[in-house]
Amino acid sequence: MSELEREIYIVLSTAHLTQRTIQSIDSLPITQDNTEARIRIPMLDYLASANPKIPADLSHVIAWTHAAAPDAYGIMFDRDGPVIDALPTFAW
Repeated sequence: MSELEREIYIVLSTAHLTQRTIQSIDSLPITQDNTEARIRIPMLDYLASANPKIPADLSHVIAWTHAAAPDAYGIMFDRDGPVIDALPTFAW
């Protein structure tokens, strides 16, 4: 039997992103698997390119998450996900 492929996602609240970032998420070059409640973003795509289209709030969360969990494949933003004290939050 072959090895099963695994992707580790860190789950965070969408409160760590501004409403503007959430509204423009589909136009960003690094998003995937977006639903009304969840957004999955692979960190490797972001880390491989310094794209000026990435909003500052999202860039900050990705950099922080990569430093905290370098083995993670990406971030899953969930509106019911955990709020992390070390990251800024935005009311919207």
